[in-house]
Amino acid sequence: MDYAYEIGTINELFQAVAARTGSSALWLEESGSCAFEYRGTFVRVEFAASAEMLQFSAPLAGVHGLVPEGSETDLFRLLLSLNLSHADLMGANFALLPSDDLVVLQDRVSVRQLDAAILEARLAGFLYLVEIWSARLLRAESLEALAAPLEREDVDEMDMQLLTEVPEAGETAAESMENAWIRG
Repeated sequence: MDYAYEIGTINELFQAVAARTGSSALWLEESGSCAFEYRGTFVRVEFAASAEMLQFSAPLAGVHGLVPEGSETDLFRLLLSLNLSHADLMGANFALLPSDDLVVLQDRVSVRQLDAAILEARLAGFLYLVEIWSARLLRAESLEALAAPLEREDVDEMDMQLLTEVPEAGETAAESMENAWIRG
């Protein structure tokens, strides 16, 4: 596999997504990665050439802000069990960035399955999950509450926040939602 060709192909897809949404294109560097800010969250995109996968990742919260000291193991067990069984993750999973004690959400997609529409949908879906789980982690009153399925009103509240954002000049609300994932 020609690594440079694959990065070029992915960058072409990012450009196609930008053309579809009217926003700025992401661009993978020679290292196979790029990053952007989305509503105050640092999002990283990495191409794993050997696995032919594109990975999205974003920190959600600091471990020590979520649980009292000494309860970290319970949180880690819960996050691992959510990875296995929680439908509200839509295929994404939790990870831990140990150097910074951060809970991270990540998702992967095969580059062989990508076209502009799929890339746009997968990245937009990932950013939606980042919004939901960031809020959920920070608002949960207990680990049990975090393990519960999302309630319809939680999803409705998040949808309402996304729908009521102020569009940039000359942009409709629908265009604002479409372009927000690139603008951050």
